[in-house]
Order: sequence, then structure tokens, then C-alpha cells
Amino acid sequence: MELACESGLTPSEFWECTIPEILSMVNGYEKRLYQQYSMNRSLRYALYCLTAKNPIDIFDWEPLEGDPTKEEIEKMKLRQQMHNEQNYLETRRFYESRGIEVM
Repeated sequence: MELACESGLTPSEFWECTIPEILSMVNGYEKRLYQQYSMNRSLRYALYCLTAKNPIDIFDWEPLEGDPTKEEIEKMKLRQQMHNEQNYLETRRFYESRGIEVM
């Protein structure tokens, strides 16, 4: 009931709600708290980067539950690189098909 009250429910509203409704409200409250903390972490990290000579990655600096692992970050970087290369090739083919020279 404590989290339900913190999420904005009055005691009478709490007793009128079903368990799935309460769980949904509590999950939304916890998600909002996580997003606020994550945003605050980003601001603190930006300030840290202004003064650090060799800043470390934000996920190593202040890890949060739910942050991607190093392996997931590497996979994301590889996917982004593949996506960039594919876009480059498609753009190059587009211009070459119209007789425009591409460097």
C-alpha cells in the first residue's frame, strides 16, 4: 500500500482498485522514478565530462539496473556500423544510376 500511496492513490482509491490496476500504477510510478534518476545521471555525467581529462563511459561511471552490458553495446555499435555502410552503398548506387559521380 505504501508504493500505491506514493504513486498518488488515496487509501479509499486503493481499496476500490483491483490488484492489476494497482500493479499497473505502481509499475508506472517506478518507471517514472527510474527515468528521472536516469535523466539526473545524464546531467551529472555531462558535468563530469566537462572537467574530466579522460572521461569513462557513462555505463561504467554510474551503472543503473537495466543499462546495456558491454556485449550489448558492442552489438549495437556493429549494427549501427552495418546500417551506415548499407545506407552509404544505397546512396552511392542511387547517384551512380543517375550518372552522378561519387567519390
